[in-house]
Amino acid sequence: DNFRQPCLFISSQGKPHCRSKRNPCYSFWFITLKIEVTMAKVFVKQGEISSSVTWLYKIITNNPIEVIKVDQTASNDNPLKIFPYLIDGEAQIWGDFTVISHLAEKTGNKNSLCGDTSEEKSQINSLLFWLAGSFSRSALRDYVFPKKDGANICKLDLDSDNALLIEHGFKSTSSHLDNLEKSYFNVDNKKSLTSKQSIADYYLALILLELEKNQFKLDNWKNTNTWFKGFKPEVEKLLNQMV
Repeated sequence: DNFRQPCLFISSQGKPHCRSKRNPCYSFWFITLKIEVTMAKVFVKQGEISSSVTWLYKIITNNPIEVIKVDQTASNDNPLKIFPYLIDGEAQIWGDFTVISHLAEKTGNKNSLCGDTSEEKSQINSLLFWLAGSFSRSALRDYVFPKKDGANICKLDLDSDNALLIEHGFKSTSSHLDNLEKSYFNVDNKKSLTSKQSIADYYLALILLELEKNQFKLDNWKNTNTWFKGFKPEVEKLLNQMV
């Protein structure tokens, strides 16, 4: 024939199997590679701000990490019983600050929510540390939680003691808001805590939402209140996606 169709088949020799010099047929090794990819997953508790801010970060950045909701008593083999709890390969990471930092580092901070430059990252990390620590203790542990019915985590047995705790929470939260007003929202109509919007803004908004739900008025902090009212609709829209 003037034209000969090549034939391919598997052989262990890797040599021509057709005697035709014009159109020899070669055998090939076919190798199939099976690549198994395990997606990272994070366990969150609904209603906890530390879990909510991590979930918001996932939504805003379109991170493919799997979110698994757990109830208030679940541990999910979580040795420290702290949420959010991230499993990424062999890595196990606890807490909002460290989980978000890990995800940001892994994606190369492409979204800028955790800062682009080393200076921005340091400033945002400092704010997150303060929000998750001192401010959350005052606003949530000492003011919000003792006011909630059935919230035994921070509610004292005696009503009088509980009232004193709430009063202390109100005073210490007010002091933190004074610092916010003077140090960060000292300019009218400022759009974010730092030079541009970051995950710290979302964390602060979540805390202020809880304060607002529990009759804490922000009228004495004009610029902070203005920022919160402008940012609140965006945060609430994102919270509605957490289903």
